[in-house]
Amino acid sequence: MRPARRNGPVQRRTPVGSHRVPALVVVVVLLGFLVASGGVGTPAVAATPLATLTLTTLDPAVGTPGAVLHVAGAVQGGPERLRKVSVALRLSRTPVNSRNELAGVATGLTTGKDGPEIASEQVADVLPPGSSGTFDIATNLNDLDQLTDFGVYVLVVEVTATHRDGVGPVAITRTFLPWVPRRNEVHPTGFTWLWPLVGHPTRLSDGTYADDSLATDFAPDGRLQRLSQAGELLGQQLPLTWVVDPDLLDSAADMSAPNGYRVVAGSRTKAGAGTVSAADWLEQVKTATATSEVVALPYADPDITALRRGGLSSDIQNARNTGTIEAERVLGRPVTSDVAWPIDGFTDRPTLGLLASTGTRTVVLDDRALPPRLELNYTPGGHSDLRTPSGPVSAVLADHVLTGLLGDAPHNPLLAAQRFLAETAMITAELPSAGSSRVILVVPPRRWDPPQEFLDRLVAGTSAASWMTGTSLADMRNAPVAEVERRGVRYPASERAHELSAPYLTALGSQHSRISTFAAVLTKPEQIVPRLETGLLRLESTWWRGREEDRVNRYFREQSIVNDQLGSIRVQPGSYTFGSNSGKIPLTISNGVKQEVIVVLRLEPRQPRLRLDPPPNPIHIGAGRKQQVFVNATAVAGGDVVVDATLLTRGGTELPNGPVPISIRITQFGTVALFITGGAAGVLFLAALVRLFRRGRAARRGPPSPPLADGVAE
Repeated sequence: MRPARRNGPVQRRTPVGSHRVPALVVVVVLLGFLVASGGVGTPAVAATPLATLTLTTLDPAVGTPGAVLHVAGAVQGGPERLRKVSVALRLSRTPVNSRNELAGVATGLTTGKDGPEIASEQVADVLPPGSSGTFDIATNLNDLDQLTDFGVYVLVVEVTATHRDGVGPVAITRTFLPWVPRRNEVHPTGFTWLWPLVGHPTRLSDGTYADDSLATDFAPDGRLQRLSQAGELLGQQLPLTWVVDPDLLDSAADMSAPNGYRVVAGSRTKAGAGTVSAADWLEQVKTATATSEVVALPYADPDITALRRGGLSSDIQNARNTGTIEAERVLGRPVTSDVAWPIDGFTDRPTLGLLASTGTRTVVLDDRALPPRLELNYTPGGHSDLRTPSGPVSAVLADHVLTGLLGDAPHNPLLAAQRFLAETAMITAELPSAGSSRVILVVPPRRWDPPQEFLDRLVAGTSAASWMTGTSLADMRNAPVAEVERRGVRYPASERAHELSAPYLTALGSQHSRISTFAAVLTKPEQIVPRLETGLLRLESTWWRGREEDRVNRYFREQSIVNDQLGSIRVQPGSYTFGSNSGKIPLTISNGVKQEVIVVLRLEPRQPRLRLDPPPNPIHIGAGRKQQVFVNATAVAGGDVVVDATLLTRGGTELPNGPVPISIRITQFGTVALFITGGAAGVLFLAALVRLFRRGRAARRGPPSPPLADGVAE
């Protein structure tokens, strides 16, 4: 027999419509069958169905001797009148042979397991278009001869009716019934569960919240409340490892404070509505996780692969350290911090090397990230060794089919839960004697949002699934590596395309620089900077993948918070008149920050008419105060001068709001000009004195004698 393809494309078939659809399915399309969709039953055909079949009850989830199979639901008429409408149950004669075949049945590509009819019920003599009828069928499983060996049987719910083209099926749904006989010699397979509590970043670095969506998630019927309650129930049956985002815990603790929290509402803020629900949820989580292992993600669940590629690797370590501190503070207990879970279970080798170099010992990956070299007819254990550029790490591999089924839960909760149980039973049926030496990792999607109906059925079905035994994550990490040779790390191009973009990461780097500059002028940066840094970590969250417009808006909001703080430290512009050859110029520096800052003032005249002494640096300015600084100046020449005033950190980094132009008008000469003018005046004065002296001497000699006439004797 050809080995089953564990990771083959059959488990990702699209709905019926390819050229390779079997002939029987084509006939079904022509008859207008309606079939259940969502990856848990047969996909719906493109043609308008003659009827719609909805299952509301399927009990028990696991068949055992003496149990009564109870199937109920409704049939809704399609575009034409149907007559003699009935519903029949069919059960396969033999169990499904492999997960590959199970996937074929679920997607409608395999119909050979439909089996004989085991029970039926008439729904209506006439079913007009758009009207509906209900059915409720029960049959004792002890009466079914085909239920013998442990395995997964195909359960078909089929609607037949008379219509204008004749008599035949008008709707069909295929699901599964795991069967556990009285004498069951199957050894249960080990299953390790990770239970994620991951939110989305709504808190801003100024302490307000961008929206009040967390209040909805924390509410009694909210997503996070449903998950924490179901996890607590499941954790009572088997070891459960919680995976938490410390930012979510931190936000819940902040929201539940007695004075409440504020939510942005346009240009103003309003009181948040989730104070009570956040407090209740946080207490629920503390109780549920009290005796379980808790893995803390890096703070705000950053996109670690993108950050490493964008040159922000230090933020990964910062997020990890911050996450550990905050998770332990809120929960009041130690957490596991050496486990990394890249988004979607995929990352590249350089990022794995970085994680290994910063203390990561185990990484959670999708099993397709380390596929087996050979096709196997069974599902291998999920523990593997992984070589990285910085040394080996342990890899635990999530079964991607199970992850996908858990993610499909909202589409059809009942059938999704039944398919999930069938998959786990099929895993055990592949190697019924392996037992807990083979451990399968079950990891729901990161921000899982299953309906309550699915969670109820999942918890109840898991408790009845005798083919499963719980294994803690710690035991899985310490268990022997599965003897399966795997290929190198795969990082699909589709994952690379979903990373946070390079321009966005460049902008985050600029935000990093602004925060560092701000920290350098503060006297007590620990009171302000951590909030800004956690705000930056929230900007790096995996939540922003695929949300370009939203993340850009959030970035500009966070940028303005830092810019407003830095912008409040500035030299006030002014105009001054310099009326002497030397003096002091008064400059005013204001500090709008709620703590003392230390800055350095640099003055640079644009024209050489004024010489300035160095300012009295560094300059201390009190919280919310203004400081006047006097700078000695000497005029060289008259006229207008513009002086650029710039504030810097003590390390020489310019604050982003400078330089500020200071206008100075010089109305008196400087010292050199005075010397020149005085010298010229002295020369003119001496010249005038010489002329006056000559005139005086000439006057004392008297007038000159007249000349004698010709011929006159003396």
